[in-house]
Amino acid sequence: MRSPTGGWPDCCALTASITISVRVLCPSCDRRCAILYKKSRSNLWGCRVCLGGRYRSESLSPAQRKLLKAFKIRRKLGQTDNNTLKPFPSKPPNMHWRTYEAIREDALRR
Repeated sequence: MRSPTGGWPDCCALTASITISVRVLCPSCDRRCAILYKKSRSNLWGCRVCLGGRYRSESLSPAQRKLLKAFKIRRKLGQTDNNTLKPFPSKPPNMHWRTYEAIREDALRR
């Protein structure tokens, strides 16, 4: 709604959100990628694939990956420390019982 003077009031200011996705060509393998990495102690630049980069979970054993998953589930339910010996966390406020039960069933099945 316009003010009596004819202009737009301050409360009606427009805000815009722009997301730009940029892809670049890897100089080593000519793949399209979003991030280029620099190999330590050299001038070689490349993508994660051609430089042999790995995700953290790829370097963990299966037992460590299960433990990391358990920590993540407990953190989602509000437990602040990474101690799986404590009792399973209770349902957080504002979480549906159905969601909590599904998370709990999944965690206990693993």
